[in-house]
Amino acid sequence: MMTNEQVISLAEVRSVVDPTRSGSFTAMVHHEGNLELPIHYVSPYGTLGEGGFVAIPSVGTTILVCKPSGSNLGWYYLGTT
Repeated sequence: MMTNEQVISLAEVRSVVDPTRSGSFTAMVHHEGNLELPIHYVSPYGTLGEGGFVAIPSVGTTILVCKPSGSNLGWYYLGTT
């Protein structure tokens, strides 16, 4: 289901394990009734698999996440609060 609503929410990091190496971690998203969901991390330093810099917050950290409008791809990490 496509939506035109862009959402920014608080979330709490629950796990930083990424066994499939998909570029995500798990957080409890307040906007989603505190469901634990995968959060995709992004970096301005990503370089198509040749390197890059990613800073994943530790378990228990409160973070900001967003779900872009028109996206069914899920939630993205914005920053630590």
